[in-house]
Amino acid sequence: MLSFPAYRLLMGLSFENLLKGILIAQGTPATKAGRLKKEFLTHDLCKLIVKVEKPPLVFSAGERDLLSEIGRFVVWQGRYPIPLGGPGYSGMFIFNDPDQHLMERELWNRLRDYLATIGWQKDGEGKRYKLNSTARVPF
Repeated sequence: MLSFPAYRLLMGLSFENLLKGILIAQGTPATKAGRLKKEFLTHDLCKLIVKVEKPPLVFSAGERDLLSEIGRFVVWQGRYPIPLGGPGYSGMFIFNDPDQHLMERELWNRLRDYLATIGWQKDGEGKRYKLNSTARVPF
């Protein structure tokens, strides 16, 4: 499957956005003095999970390994044929192991569901509403 690197790049970016959304929902400000904070500039999924990991959100060794591999696609493998520099080249993968794919989907769903329980959205007046609420009750 020649589109696998692009798929993994997009999944990696999706995981990155989920993890950064969880950080914000957990109370970590994304900006300081009007600028994006350094911790929000990273594409390193392993660095992000260290920051978001709080009970009940705990990552297994297999999930950490999976996010580490997916992170390579975000940084370079989904965009370039070889790394631009530094370690990390282990050849191009052209298929997804079914067990790994299942773990990837389950982890993505777990992060999405977790964010929905702690996240919020704002209406036009700036009132915040829980994401998982069907009723528009401000909090």
